[in-house]
Amino acid sequence: MALEALSLSFSSQALFSRKTFHGRSLRSCCFSRTSLSINICNRIERWYNPNSNKTFVHPKIIRRWVESDSPPPHSNDKFTVVSYNVLSEKNASKHGGLYSNVACQFVNWDYRKKLICEELIGLDSDIICLQEVDRYNDLSATMEKEGYVGNYKRRTGDATDGCAMFWKPNVFKLLEGESIEFKEFELRDNIAQLSVFEVVDTFV
Repeated sequence: MALEALSLSFSSQALFSRKTFHGRSLRSCCFSRTSLSINICNRIERWYNPNSNKTFVHPKIIRRWVESDSPPPHSNDKFTVVSYNVLSEKNASKHGGLYSNVACQFVNWDYRKKLICEELIGLDSDIICLQEVDRYNDLSATMEKEGYVGNYKRRTGDATDGCAMFWKPNVFKLLEGESIEFKEFELRDNIAQLSVFEVVDTFV
């Protein structure tokens, strides 16, 4: 599995967004006013972004969601983050036995790509972190049309998938980006992405 980490820092003149967010975290996240750390839990949690100007497209495949026990922070300086493991095309084929109870059409990448992009666009998050990505160009072509900027890091060795990150350039400016290859620490072919962002002054 590819690992992903995210670090954000802010100048005293450009702190968090002034947007108001009263939703729930997709993944359990810990926010502070000057930095952001993301701790991905085992359970899936759904959130709603009231700041979005887009109509959310409900997925055709219905999932059971567990609501977060943690209430949203009370600060008015808010932004949204989404993290998904999108299941790489190669792994879906290589480990087909894991999905024997799923109709083939739902595992097909072209079908899943459309649904994944619809969901990400509908969620309208400020930052998107994706794991198990082996068709980055397919995703980036769609996300760039929606105003996102992205980067990608493939896992090492024979792995064909990796991590991808997308963000809104009118919200965040990328100050520094780095990737870690865990094979240097004898942790298989896993990788991590590290990114430092600054809030754009016009972010209101």
